[in-house]
Amino acid sequence: MNHCNPFIPGRIPWPEGLPRKQNFSIPENIIYYAAMNPSTPKVYNKMIQCCKYFFEINSILVGKFEESKLCSNDESECLDNFEQCCVEIDISKITSKLWLINKLCDDDETHIPNFTGLICSKLYQCDINLLALEHQNVLFDNFKILVSSVKTIVFEDLTITDSNGSVVMLESIFEALPNVKNFIYTFGHDFTMVTHATIKNMMKLEYFESLHIFGLSELPEIFEVKDLFDLIMNYKDTKIVLEFCDEISDEYKDQLDVLIDIVIESEIPNVIIEYDGQVEEKLEILEDRYFDSDSDDETEEEEDID
Repeated sequence: MNHCNPFIPGRIPWPEGLPRKQNFSIPENIIYYAAMNPSTPKVYNKMIQCCKYFFEINSILVGKFEESKLCSNDESECLDNFEQCCVEIDISKITSKLWLINKLCDDDETHIPNFTGLICSKLYQCDINLLALEHQNVLFDNFKILVSSVKTIVFEDLTITDSNGSVVMLESIFEALPNVKNFIYTFGHDFTMVTHATIKNMMKLEYFESLHIFGLSELPEIFEVKDLFDLIMNYKDTKIVLEFCDEISDEYKDQLDVLIDIVIESEIPNVIIEYDGQVEEKLEILEDRYFDSDSDDETEEEEDID
């Protein structure tokens, strides 16, 4: 008789259509509990590799999802494999659950209607570090499910609404990100998620001082420049990028010029302020300091590792 423990698979064939039964050397209820409650993605992958029983009992696809492809390898392994390890999937048709790791991305070219709704309906667990979404509407309840472990947010022209259809304000979006370190948002044509008080409100939030990068692009002139000054002066360790849309007024540009001069004269290294028509030399100074500080950060990280 072919006996089987969790690391040595043994199978008793069953008639077509019925689940395959296994003989294990430990109680079946313990095996079943282990199959239904894998502790980590790595443990689950080892379980299904050693015995297909575990996948048949609890069918989960583990990996990062990007451009309609699922892959359980990290970025470096994908590059080494020329992405041959990545599998194209149609999330609307899969019957397995998803255990998402590393990142979840849906860009403009591969956009899937109701993407986040589909993902959440099939989700077993979400352990992603990066969430990148473009040009879509997202329910706030789904958003909160996806971002519990996220450290980097990259959004473009994204509208998040609550169950009543009301637009969720940017500060409320940020408040739902307990582990965020990098927050990058590019506005579209809808600015209903921000008011003149948004920056003030965001600076009051507990996690804001822990940010490494805070970037807003295609900004309207809705924020008072004084609030932007307070943001820059109070969070000098945060890398701040403020890129404004073309439609801002000359008067607002004059106010930004004063702010830019203060940043340059104060030798603050972590700030880029950009708008169409500004003095190129001043933009180059800001960019040079910003990217020089990037190099310093990398050196410090290497020293910490050593």
